Order: sequence, then structure tokens, then C-alpha cells
Amino acid sequence: MSYEALPIHADFEAIADPRSFAPLPDDWIVAIANLVGSTGAIARGLWKDVNPLGASAIVAVRNAVQPLEIPYVFGGDGATLCLPASAREAASDALRAMMQIAERQFGLVLRAALVPLA
Repeated sequence: MSYEALPIHADFEAIADPRSFAPLPDDWIVAIANLVGSTGAIARGLWKDVNPLGASAIVAVRNAVQPLEIPYVFGGDGATLCLPASAREAASDALRAMMQIAERQFGLVLRAALVPLA
């Protein structure tokens, strides 16, 4: 079943129901991005940089794989995304670019990885 074909739940309480979940296909990958030292960066007053950079991984990857719809979770200083294997190269390029932007433009380190679900 594709991500787009999953049922939409209008009831927020459905998130606690295990029947609301569907397994990822075995050939999918999990993309993970996280800012190193985000707590310290926030303490130094860089909170306006931390959240946007954390969200940037989502934006970059979604733009790179469009029109494909993919599930993701924003974590404040990073993100986790799930992608079909066919999107690996595009996601890798997008995350690599965001890592470079984080370092060059903001002096922060964004780590990222693509992990095969299998």
C-alpha cells in the first residue's frame, strides 16, 4: 500500500490505536537528520536558527522527491522521514546540501543518515 493510499483518521485518539498503523515496506529507507549541540545553540541565543534548520531536512527532502508524498516527523532540532528506496539518491543529495548550508551559513552541524528499513 502506498503512503497516499493509507486511511486518514479524523479522530485524534486513533493515534493510540495500534490498528491505525501500517508497516513500512521492507525496501523503504528511514532518513534521519539532527542538529548537533542544539541545546547549547539555544542557550547561546540561536533558537531562531535551530528550529528552521531542523525543519529544513523535511522541506529539502520533500522538494527533492516531489510529487511523491512521504511520512515525516519534526523533532524541533531535526526530523525523521520515511522514503521508498527509489528516492534514496534524491534524499541523499538534499540532506547533503542542508548539511552544508547549516555549517556554512549558520555555523551549526547537521548530521544526517539514510538507514535501510531491512
